[in-house]
Amino acid sequence: MNKLLTISVAAYNVERYIENTLNSLLTEDIDKLEIIVQDDGGNDGTAEIAQRYQEKYPDSVRLVRKENGGYGSTINSSLMIATGKYFKQLDGDDWFETDNINQLLSVLENNDIDVIYTPHYEVHEYKSKKILRREFPENLKGSYALKEVIGLKRWRLVMHSLCFRTELLTSNNIRLLEKCFYTDSEYSLYPLAYAKDIYICDFPIYNYRLGVEAQSVSAEGRRKHYKDHLEVDKRLVSFYRSAKRVDKQVKEYVRDCISDICASGITDYAMVAVPDKGVKREIISHDIYIKRAANDIYVDMKRKSKVLNILRKSNYRLYGILARYKIWRYRK
Repeated sequence: MNKLLTISVAAYNVERYIENTLNSLLTEDIDKLEIIVQDDGGNDGTAEIAQRYQEKYPDSVRLVRKENGGYGSTINSSLMIATGKYFKQLDGDDWFETDNINQLLSVLENNDIDVIYTPHYEVHEYKSKKILRREFPENLKGSYALKEVIGLKRWRLVMHSLCFRTELLTSNNIRLLEKCFYTDSEYSLYPLAYAKDIYICDFPIYNYRLGVEAQSVSAEGRRKHYKDHLEVDKRLVSFYRSAKRVDKQVKEYVRDCISDICASGITDYAMVAVPDKGVKREIISHDIYIKRAANDIYVDMKRKSKVLNILRKSNYRLYGILARYKIWRYRK
């Protein structure tokens, strides 16, 4: 049977969660799913657990064992072998709303639209709290030209809410940076520059787990991997500069997102690292790069962050004070 949806599962050392993740995909229409579990060079029991699912559901589950290449490499690897009409990413410690998968498959079966949007849940483990994130107004439902609705979103569209037509990704050679964190920003932005239409669903699919200590968005993760964020920022700026024949409204959205991401890269990642002269030099160099490469993004970053605005106005002299303030905030 032809597969409607390829689900790429990034599974690095997630033996604690992977069973729950895969169980959430066991819908009555599993024969329409292609589930690619990417064991990214882990050293726990993740692959062995996934192997059992492959043996039980050989027509739907496929285990790929590969050397560690980071988050982006799992998506790159899955895209090379994906056969589904549509493609969706799932982290190995997250899960889908099983009862809603059939609704999603119905939408995919009856449309050839570039982007499918679904709301998602944020699940805060440390607060035992589940929050529905709906980026578009509730009155928007069905198919639209992307340029008509992209400006109506409440927040930046994130990978948890996005599903792409596989051919859109492969025909435009979408490829993410490997051996690097934070490449989900690339995944959620690059395809939108090529997309023409979007289908907005009103039912959630993705459950995004927050509060896991090893996550790259944790305070410790930010300190350890801030250089990765700055590297992704540069790639996003380069992509923005090279994007041609993009609808004006979509390009404005892409610029707005990249401005937000770049401002965050400085104030929420680099500035929570150890506040020393080396990090300060990196921040200044990075900010100058953005100004020279894409001045409109550089200017737009000012309204994204008061801290960055103060930092620039002080000619970076207030870096030490502001960095200690940011570190204090993240330790609260």
